[in-house]
Amino acid sequence: MLYEDNRVAEAAEWYRYLARKYPDNNLLNGNPNSRASQLTFEQYAIARVQEDIGDTSQERTTAAVEGLLTQAYYELAKGQDDRYAAFKRMAGKIYENYQIQTAGFQGANTRIILPAFADLNRTALNRLLDMQHGLPFAARAVLRTQLGMPPETNALPAAAGPTNAPAPAVSPATNAPTSTSK
Repeated sequence: MLYEDNRVAEAAEWYRYLARKYPDNNLLNGNPNSRASQLTFEQYAIARVQEDIGDTSQERTTAAVEGLLTQAYYELAKGQDDRYAAFKRMAGKIYENYQIQTAGFQGANTRIILPAFADLNRTALNRLLDMQHGLPFAARAVLRTQLGMPPETNALPAAAGPTNAPAPAVSPATNAPTSTSK
């Protein structure tokens, strides 16, 4: 999941730990040729993503889809349009696969449906565009431009409440703002 969420350095660190701790064990279920000496970090990470998407866990699938969408937007911010399209397409296919696999569950085996793909996409994008915890300003600006979004502003929303600005002068007769120009 770290790899899917573009936390590649952390994922690689855990892979190295796994390789040191279990050098003679197969790292992938059902694959007798999956010792750390036989797999690169990338091969291992991709195989784990494939395991996740084969699962019908709503939480794991949601995390995989959001992670791939996040990775897609990172690629778009870096100018890698083809990789952006590939990650976004992969996220869509995983979403579709889950919907197909869980469509027949009924009764006690009913599966929790995933949020709408558009909602997962919006969540991933909003997380990256967050001014406090998201991408650096330049990357956010690139994303907004690439996606045809307006530039970000520091302006408060209209319903934000009172400000430190002085209130406009109001005419007692009409209850309308008065002009201060002469």
